[in-house]
Amino acid sequence: MFGDPEQASRRIDGWQAVIEARAARTRELAQRQTELAATASVAEGSVTATVDHSGRLTTLKLDDRVHGWSLEKLSRTVIEL
Repeated sequence: MFGDPEQASRRIDGWQAVIEARAARTRELAQRQTELAATASVAEGSVTATVDHSGRLTTLKLDDRVHGWSLEKLSRTVIEL
């Protein structure tokens, strides 16, 4: 009914190898995702921000050109990012 036991064992071993390879690839991709970051600049590079994979702000760089800006303008510019 089930055929040759050796053949069935080899088939199961093959499935297991495929599953283990996919699991390893999934772990690798999950790790790589945590390393993703995005950086954007506005106002000709006066304000630059970087966020991590979850969208959390990790760096905010303000160029010397922002010293003369009002707090309102600076806030709007940061939000533009």
